[in-house]
Amino acid sequence: MQLDEYIKETLVQITKGVEDASEVINDMGGTVNPAKEHKIIGSAPFSSNADAQIIKFDVAIQVKDISSQEASGKAKLSVLSFGGGLTNTDETQAVHRVQFDVPLALPCNVPSSIDEK
Repeated sequence: MQLDEYIKETLVQITKGVEDASEVINDMGGTVNPAKEHKIIGSAPFSSNADAQIIKFDVAIQVKDISSQEASGKAKLSVLSFGGGLTNTDETQAVHRVQFDVPLALPCNVPSSIDEK
């Protein structure tokens, strides 16, 4: 899996998990990631969840340079590595660690008291 695919899938899965959990917990009378009411002087109140969650990534990236009689030399960047069998293969590997944060504003639930204003 390429790094961009990994980041995208991770963020989508987190957001979908929060949304799915929210539906179940709302049915039980609870609230996941409740919206906060904001008031700007001279305007109507609005709701949002201005606090983004920080998703921390700590990823090991493996770069392989593979040369064999059956395939031309190539470099492959991957987040996850799967084993496989190649014959007559010369392989060079380098592993790099990448750390970064991504702010993510998760779906929020607007309490009914804010909806009615």
